[in-house]
Amino acid sequence: MFLKRLYPKYDFKIKDLRRSIPWLHLDGVTFQFMETWGIGIFLIAYALQLKANYFHIGILLALPYLGNLSQLVGAYLVEKYRKRKLINFFTVLISRSAILLVSSLVFFKTNSFVVYFLIFFYMIRYFVGNTGGSPWNSWMRDLIPRRIMGRYFARRLKYMTLAAIGASAIGAFIETKWKAVSPDTVIYSYALIIFLAALSGFVELFALFKITEPPMPDVAEGQESMSFLSKMKMPFNDMNYRKLMVFIGLWNFAIFLAFPFFGPYLLDTIKLDASMVSYLTILSQITNVLVIGIWGGLSDRFSNKSVLSFACPLYLFAIFMWIFTTFPTPHGFTMPLLIIIYSLVGIAQAGVNLSTANIALKLAPSGGSATYLSANGIIISISAGIAPIIGGIAADIFKYMKLEMSWRFEAKNLEIIVNTLSISHWDFLFIFSTLLGLYSLSKLNEVVETGEVEEKIVVKEFFAKTSQSIGSLSNINGVKAAFLFMSPFEYEEVLEEDPVTKELKKKIIKKRKKRKPALTFIRKDKSNANPIEDKDKTEGNTNHSN
Repeated sequence: MFLKRLYPKYDFKIKDLRRSIPWLHLDGVTFQFMETWGIGIFLIAYALQLKANYFHIGILLALPYLGNLSQLVGAYLVEKYRKRKLINFFTVLISRSAILLVSSLVFFKTNSFVVYFLIFFYMIRYFVGNTGGSPWNSWMRDLIPRRIMGRYFARRLKYMTLAAIGASAIGAFIETKWKAVSPDTVIYSYALIIFLAALSGFVELFALFKITEPPMPDVAEGQESMSFLSKMKMPFNDMNYRKLMVFIGLWNFAIFLAFPFFGPYLLDTIKLDASMVSYLTILSQITNVLVIGIWGGLSDRFSNKSVLSFACPLYLFAIFMWIFTTFPTPHGFTMPLLIIIYSLVGIAQAGVNLSTANIALKLAPSGGSATYLSANGIIISISAGIAPIIGGIAADIFKYMKLEMSWRFEAKNLEIIVNTLSISHWDFLFIFSTLLGLYSLSKLNEVVETGEVEEKIVVKEFFAKTSQSIGSLSNINGVKAAFLFMSPFEYEEVLEEDPVTKELKKKIIKKRKKRKPALTFIRKDKSNANPIEDKDKTEGNTNHSN
């Protein structure tokens, strides 16, 4: 009975989708709690307490991206067995168990080998866990109706972002209180946080178990006898999808060339403390939550490409603004600029992340989405994994470079020098990231997606929706709507009609059209009366009464 619940439901109905929606939300929220507690600042602190060096930490931070390469294995399993929920369930079970083992390493903190077990368990977490990525993406593509996909995933991402904010606050609270009571044993606070990450992962597993899997569409004609390798070549032979992957690869490389170094730049160059960096991150997440629903609605109304045509340049503008935060040292406008930058990053990131994921889902064919999405995932993992390494090497090269421009005025006993531009070290990295991002947009223009409109239409609509949202924040109900959005149970208003019911209605309508009326009245009181017209009207009235 247990295994049967992990198989596709071949009599899948609309009610199964409605039952799955709340569990899908819980899955997203608990996953975000797990990721926030299990990776990032808390993992780095835990690893340092276990005597890890910066090389070890670099490996740990690279694993989430390198682990995406295992999606290729997931795609093979989907094509071979066509049971996506079953594959995803057991990969999640193994990967969450690995996080639980990570939290237990605190009891072996004095042993020198413990760091290598930490890396090994996280390799299991990401390489095994990400094997379930292809089955999950294919599953979601067939579960969520296409016409509400943008709005739905926008709302799910909103809940996940709120969960990230909450998890960060809870983790910081645990660490602060533990340090205040027993600073010498702070390593146990990090172990506790990672233990909570594992518990969240098991709650996510339960939610995943409750989500129904619809049957996979039939393999497209002519692909039944194709080998897996031949199927993996299909996304690269599909001209439109290949253009999409080129854009996504270039875009991720451009962004991750600079994005991972925002933190070091703030700590080393701007000289902010860690708490202030956390506040800026939370600001970015809040702006993300406030606008992600707007992006989702626009992607459904127009197209994902139309959203990207506005969100991507906005993101690049925010990155370019970093060069003005020093001149050449921090100045009075540095903090206001950082607030603007992080707000813009949150707004743009919401639209970019949502639309790049949705357009990859939308352009993947129904029968072969697993291999298409796996190919896209591999491109992302390679570009996002290599970019920070190259960025780090470039940062060392740029460390001793400087470009300055100034105006100089001389007169008798008078000299005035006005510095107009000062670029050094990290600024060069931000500029190259911006330029490469602009180049990637030329590749986006080559991608074809139905529903495309001009960028100015999206911009106008975005500001109109944003103005409405800001106006609604003036009352408590507006605040609730902005942060909680639509209840998961309200989706039945926009869900597509049950295919079984739709087919039944077609048969009834067809049967009614064939039915003849019992009596046909022909008017004789008017010489110009048309018997055929009167007959048609009588039939129409009879059918309507039925």
